[in-house]
Amino acid sequence: MKKVLILLSFMLLAVSFIQCSGIQKPDPKVIACKAGCDATYDNCIKKAVNNEAKKAACEAVKNKCYRDCDK
Repeated sequence: MKKVLILLSFMLLAVSFIQCSGIQKPDPKVIACKAGCDATYDNCIKKAVNNEAKKAACEAVKNKCYRDCDK
């Protein structure tokens, strides 16, 4: 009887752990925000053409925008 109770407690613990570590869906607002960042980045890169400094600035702005979306 004691072994059965121990087995059941481990099974319950495993089930609760699996439920907590399930796949979490991203927030739709964050996805939309990041899509806006990508669109802005694409426009910036088109305007930068061959200027590496401007391309680096575009990348920095995109990274900041992504961080702001995650907040």
